[in-house]
Amino acid sequence: MLGGFIDQGPIWIVFAPIASTGWALATAVAESKMTAHVRDQLLLAATALSVLFFLIVCSVLFVCKNLTDPIRRLAHAVKRIRAGELDSKVTDITSSDEIGQLATGFNAMVDRLSEHVAALSSEMAARELVESELQVAREMQSSLLPMTYRPFPDRNEFDLYARNGAARHVAGDFYDFFFVNEDNLMIVIADVSGTGIPAAMVMAVTRTIIRNLANVGKSPREIFEETNRLLIEDQPKHVFGTMFLGYYCVANGALTYAKAGHQPAYIVNKEGAVSCSGKATGTIVGMLDEVSYTDRRIVIEPEN
Repeated sequence: MLGGFIDQGPIWIVFAPIASTGWALATAVAESKMTAHVRDQLLLAATALSVLFFLIVCSVLFVCKNLTDPIRRLAHAVKRIRAGELDSKVTDITSSDEIGQLATGFNAMVDRLSEHVAALSSEMAARELVESELQVAREMQSSLLPMTYRPFPDRNEFDLYARNGAARHVAGDFYDFFFVNEDNLMIVIADVSGTGIPAAMVMAVTRTIIRNLANVGKSPREIFEETNRLLIEDQPKHVFGTMFLGYYCVANGALTYAKAGHQPAYIVNKEGAVSCSGKATGTIVGMLDEVSYTDRRIVIEPEN
């Protein structure tokens, strides 16, 4: 009786006695038939769970991609800027969330950075032009100062050396020396107020005035008085200068000088002793009208 069931695998046998007849009822059912519905339900549930899991994974990947793509674009834009591409912006981010706001702020920052770099480049170009012009002005000013030593190789009675170091490219400090005749050497040490190109221009004018007056035989006192008058006529009132002028007579060592508010000059003898040449013989040049000056005279002995 059970042969047909054995081929179907495990079977379930149900037995129940019938007391009134003394009989018993037994039936056999294949397990596959009894659990078929359960297996179908389990398979359906597993399939549904698999589909749900797949949908969840796809959703997570989609959301992650939407979240990370803008961040990757931002990171790539930052990398391009770090590499020197200062006009790199973030594109294709149109959301209004925090990432969208960050992208908008980043692009605005790039615009401001580009404007700042352009302004800085323009400023640097202008500064380089000014620096170039100042260098030319410095070279022109240096050309007005005696720079050759020994300046008078055929004169063995004395030695000369001078050095000028401007605080900026150009300034108002200057010196000069030149022979006005065979025996008299003019020595000039001066400082025009202020720094920069205005002071250098006044210095050039003052140097020309002094040279012209010295070459016509004016004394230091007369040179100061005439220079003071000309500077007041032609220059702003706030420009003035302090000066030391002296004629050094090579024949006898006499130094006839005048000082217009300048720092004292010092004489150092061969033993190293230092002595002051005297006080100022007048006030600054180029500030006050009708100022008078006086000359003084010292003799520099050969052993000094």
